Amino acid sequence: SMSMTSSVKPTASSMSTASSGRPGVCTGNADQVALCVESQDDEATAALCVLVGKIMLDLAGAVMGGARVVDPSDGEVMSAALCRARAVIIMLSTTTMSSPDQLRVIALAMFLAQGHQGHQGPPVVPVSLPGFEFPGDAYYNKTLPLVLPGWCNELTQLIRALFNIIAVQLHTGASDEMLRIQAGQVVARIPKNASPPYAVASAVPEWVLAPAAAANDDDGNEDPFSL
Repeated sequence: SMSMTSSVKPTASSMSTASSGRPGVCTGNADQVALCVESQDDEATAALCVLVGKIMLDLAGAVMGGARVVDPSDGEVMSAALCRARAVIIMLSTTTMSSPDQLRVIALAMFLAQGHQGHQGPPVVPVSLPGFEFPGDAYYNKTLPLVLPGWCNELTQLIRALFNIIAVQLHTGASDEMLRIQAGQVVARIPKNASPPYAVASAVPEWVLAPAAAANDDDGNEDPFSL
């Protein structure tokens, strides 16, 4: 088995970053830490890059596939990526609760984490960024059905479940030492050894993978929120 050690320096391959310096896309083809962020949120993406740089100091020799961002545009790819992930890190930013993309990843991650047919998916690690506000009942009752195409009560319960997990606070303006401590709190929640791939990807409900497929307005036209 592979052990985590802070003496291992990250390499280009272990970071799995694209030419932009941002983490590459999580494919599910290797043992990876899956990352969930709103891709259009520059501040959240920058914070993610800072976090990845810190955690890979500890994980470079332990997670063969590095840390990669989940792409929600293809439900099957997203499902495969999360089913094989060592852990799923959710970056909670000011745009998270209005992002259909990020909410879909959260719903699937929580569905897998809750366990089905005797198998439990990868642990979910929420990371709260400055400015993030935890949603209240008004959000779930009024806003979420408008934001997430194909909304249903099951999706609400999965997204609510995320906030039963204590989030790691990441203060991007903090000192390097404080950032290292906060990143260490994330690393502590990532299993030290890879688990077998989650075995029931085919059992993931369609409303988790592609809720947009069920979203049409009264005229039969595609919902403007659909992906």
